[in-house]
Order: sequence, then C-alpha cells, then structure tokens
Amino acid sequence: MSEPVAAPESQVPRVDPADKSMEELVSLCKRRGFVYPASEVYGGLNGFWDYGPLGIELKNAIRDWWWRCNVQCPPIGPDGEPIQMVGLDSSIIQNPKTWVASGHVGGFSDPMVDCTESKKRYRADHLWVFAAGKGRVVTVGSAEQEAREAAGKRAKKLGGLADEPGTSFLELDGAGRGAVLGPDATKPGTLTEPREFNLMFETFVGAIRNDDAKAYLRPETAQGIF
Repeated sequence: MSEPVAAPESQVPRVDPADKSMEELVSLCKRRGFVYPASEVYGGLNGFWDYGPLGIELKNAIRDWWWRCNVQCPPIGPDGEPIQMVGLDSSIIQNPKTWVASGHVGGFSDPMVDCTESKKRYRADHLWVFAAGKGRVVTVGSAEQEAREAAGKRAKKLGGLADEPGTSFLELDGAGRGAVLGPDATKPGTLTEPREFNLMFETFVGAIRNDDAKAYLRPETAQGIF
C-alpha cells in the first residue's frame, strides 16, 4: 500500500492561533454552562450572550466580592482613613436631556465604513490611505504611524510603500475612495461611503412613537450615578 501524500504547504489552510484559542474558549464555556449565545434556539443574535448556571454563579461571586472590598469594607485612602463610598443605582432609561448634557446625543456617533468583500466594518477616522506602487492601500490604525507599519507589510505586492504622508479616508472624494484597497480586501473599490452610526439604543416611552417619546438605553452604566 502506498503512503498517503501530504498536501503542499501552500494548500493547507492556515488558522490564526488567536482565532483557534477563542473558539476553544467559547466551546469550553458553552459545554460547562458558563455562557450561551442569546436566543440560540432561534439562531442567536451577534454580540449578545446569556449566562448559564455556572456563568451566573461566577458573575454574582465577582460582583459580591467587588462590593464587599470597595463598599462594605473600603480600602484605606492616602490620608490613612477608609475611603468614603456608598452604594447607588439609577434607572436604565432617563430623560433624554441627560444624554444631551453629557454630549452623547451630539457626539456619540461615528462615521463607519463597510467592506463589501470581507463584510467587516471600520471606523472611518481610523482608516489611513497610503500610496503603494501604482495603487493605494488602506489600513486600520488609531494613529498614522501605527497604520503605516501595517501598510508597509501589505504594500509589497503593490510595488512598495511610497514615502509620503498618509491621508484620512474621510478626506478622499468618491472617485479617490473607489481606487483604494481595503484593510482586509484583495481588490480595490470594496469600501462603502462613510455613514453615521449612532452608538446608542433608541426606545420610546409611552404608547405613541414620536420624537417627544424618544429615549435611550444608557450608553454608560454610571451616567445616572454621576
């Protein structure tokens, strides 16, 4: 019997160790009853999780330990006296003027960009465009230098990275945006026009759905306490 022939290395799918580790961790948590995808029997909802029997015990244990260490038995402050701390909670839904005063209504939204190829979404102000060979390459980074380092690795196949400053994706016009190569794309022109995404969950208080009844789920747990 002939020995099996191994597939060429180039044909073997590569798995990111971080992705594999996360999959193993999620699988373990589900098997042990810590967390489950929310409404899993109906297909789940991306980004939302339910606590299982062990998960809720762990969550409550951490919460009670924190409360005991910081509220019931507070640590000693710089003056040698225990820090004065008391418990306080507030309603999840508050008067919308609360969020106007905190700046969330006017500024808690970001221009976002979708990639039609990779199906990923990016903050437009974190996308930097660099000239690379005869094309342009877009990378993600909260700062230009951080993005340039990532761009250099991707620009080799385009003929190298030009020695010129980066440009924010928001500064490009429609034609310019269509010529750039997205962070996780293999061909240019896959990034959509920036769109504003409000990061707060809207709801309505009362029986009538209009602007007077509009409210928000609190974007910060401690906002009402502040």
